[in-house]
Amino acid sequence: MICPGNDRLTLRVARSVSEVEEIRETWTKWQSNPTSDIDNFLSIVRYRPEIQRPHVLVVCRDGRAESLLVGRLEHTKISFTLGYHKLFQPDVRVLCFTHGAFLGDQSAENSEFVTRELAHCLSRGEADVARFEYVEKDSTLFGAIKSIPAFLCRDHFAPTQPHGCLRLPGSFKEFMGTLSRKERHNLRRYAGRVENDFPHKVRIQCFRGEGQLDVLMRDTEEVAKKTYQRALGVGFRDNFETRKLLKTAAQKGTLRACVLYLEDHPAAFMIGVQYRQALHGTAMGYDPRFTEYSPGSLLLMHWIEDAFTPVGPQRVAEIDLGPGEGRFKRSLHNHVRNESVVYICAPTVKGIAFNFQRTLTYLIDQSARKMFPNSVVLEKIKKIWRSRARSTSQISDSQSIRDVQYSDSVESPN
Repeated sequence: MICPGNDRLTLRVARSVSEVEEIRETWTKWQSNPTSDIDNFLSIVRYRPEIQRPHVLVVCRDGRAESLLVGRLEHTKISFTLGYHKLFQPDVRVLCFTHGAFLGDQSAENSEFVTRELAHCLSRGEADVARFEYVEKDSTLFGAIKSIPAFLCRDHFAPTQPHGCLRLPGSFKEFMGTLSRKERHNLRRYAGRVENDFPHKVRIQCFRGEGQLDVLMRDTEEVAKKTYQRALGVGFRDNFETRKLLKTAAQKGTLRACVLYLEDHPAAFMIGVQYRQALHGTAMGYDPRFTEYSPGSLLLMHWIEDAFTPVGPQRVAEIDLGPGEGRFKRSLHNHVRNESVVYICAPTVKGIAFNFQRTLTYLIDQSARKMFPNSVVLEKIKKIWRSRARSTSQISDSQSIRDVQYSDSVESPN
């Protein structure tokens, strides 16, 4: 395809695994995090039943690949939520582009080029919506998505949420010095409480090797099934896809996982994957029976301390715990960028109805936030929702994408 007004830009779309493999060398050179890793991408495409095929846009200039937009076509449900309550759950065909999907030269010209092509793709009926997960608000791609599509197909409200990371100092001692006096006091208090109530019965085990995966999966699932995230249909789940991804990380020597045991019972877990010099947290949770000990916070500190121990040639320079604005994350992060989940909708009845539902959910959410402007009140409301979610006995296993922008999507450690 030739871009109007520019005879040097062309586009190729890889719609099969074999076509994706043809661009492996270029993709591998540009990939920057586990989400956009080609092997992880292909594993997800192969094993998730709702994914129909890849949809990877390759922008070429004078015949040479200049950038990639990594996506896949899914037939799924997207939940628009107020807090943890679903308001709408349309069943749609989605072109989904996950975090870090835009690789290579991310110039304004290339961003506008792929955005126009996606708008044309939706108008041709290939999907109902295109979903971009956690796009930086200041990026050229975000600007193109917000301005190029037709008015009724454009995402008019794309609320931002912070995505913080912890850039590590020279030592764990220096890191602890960056925490507030209150945070350090609370950590000492929880640690003392655990030692007093479980004398000589507190253990933290780290998992890195492939031979440890069965124990890691078993004990993590034991905790995860009791969390509010499981009741919401998100978070860690012991299934074939998770095992495949963690096995790949273990084989590459990039798995960093820890489980906290109290009296030999798993009480909390923290799982991450090191990618180059960044450590990405992928799943965390705790057993609500041990809430008074804040096991998640204690384990998180151990996990961060462990990150200061080099594994292989590259040391961890940055820890990424994902998007969200939980209290514990605000106390840890020293660098923040603003991101949004943003959409382009097809110029069809279904696409426009989807856009209306999303807009309506946003307006209701904003009205609710004005009613409770105090962050302390909102935090209490979240705790009530989470407590109710944990007590939910009927949990759906259906595949869906949760529109997390209207709630705290981060798994809290305490």
